[in-house]
Amino acid sequence: MQRDEDTGALVRRVTAATLKAVSGRSDVTVTFSAGEANMRGARVKLPTPPSRSGRAEVARLRGLADNAALTLRYHDAGLHGKLLPSAQPARAIFDAVEEVRVQAIGSRKMAGVAANLDALLEESCRTKGFGRPEGGDETFFTEAVSLLVRERLMGGRSPAAAEALLERWRPLLQERCSEQLSHITEAVSDQRAFAAMVLQMMRSLGLMDDEPFAPENEETPE
Repeated sequence: MQRDEDTGALVRRVTAATLKAVSGRSDVTVTFSAGEANMRGARVKLPTPPSRSGRAEVARLRGLADNAALTLRYHDAGLHGKLLPSAQPARAIFDAVEEVRVQAIGSRKMAGVAANLDALLEESCRTKGFGRPEGGDETFFTEAVSLLVRERLMGGRSPAAAEALLERWRPLLQERCSEQLSHITEAVSDQRAFAAMVLQMMRSLGLMDDEPFAPENEETPE
């Protein structure tokens, strides 16, 4: 029993230390409790690892921690909020694809982070049941867009558990968004330019009205 408790404490300590190091920030606070991971500013809550954590549980926790760390390091929340579309599903897609952008930056720089994020994606695709929706079902359309963008930014194919989902949506997305998808890797390091490309993708898909794009000289709210 004591060994199980010590192992859990070690996993929490190492995970928190790695998250802070990857984020490159000194103001990060990491806590562990029941429920899903979430972030509020520099405060990160991660799910408490079970006392007998197996390889899959530890990989998922590391993936969640790395995702949070990369968001803290590469994501400008103020700019994101200013550019965020006003209606669904455009808002959800904008959020999801920005998460992919920061993951792509981190994966290019850190092989260990890339492996953790791959494991987290595998688990997510499997548990969400992407293979179940009917052919015209839009339940997972947001995920389909983010997965296709991820393929372009990181290379390779999506997990096998997502193949059925992408088979339904890949032709439409490639037909209507071919121009943006062809150049999206060029904007990965520039959040504003990347956002402009994603917003154009959603216009091409008919998901949003022609909302004005915030000019570069506007100040980003704190």
